[in-house]
Order: sequence, then C-alpha cells, then structure tokens
Amino acid sequence: MKRSVFLKGLRSSRAAGMTEYILIVFLIALLAYLAVQEYGKTVRGRFIGAGNKVEAAWGD
Repeated sequence: MKRSVFLKGLRSSRAAGMTEYILIVFLIALLAYLAVQEYGKTVRGRFIGAGNKVEAAWGD
C-alpha cells in the first residue's frame, strides 16, 4: 500500500514538473514573439542597409 501511494505522489510530481516546464517554454516563446514584433522592423532595416553596402562594395 505504501508503494502505491509513493508512486502516485511521484507521478503527480512529474506531472507538476512537466507543467512548469511547459509554462517556462511558453513564456520564452511569448517573449521571443514580442521581441520580434517590437524590434523586427529595426533589425530588418539594418540587414537591408548592410546588404546594400555589400552590394555597393561588390560593384553590382
């Protein structure tokens, strides 16, 4: 009987750990999405500017 109580507690502990892991992954994904939304245009503009400079230096 004690073993089954232990295993049940172990399973619920694993489930709680998995839930926390999923929440952390979700929060990281949300922050990444918000960062791309906020700074995406700036980064895109800088890449285009750098590409234009490379193209001008290349001579095409």
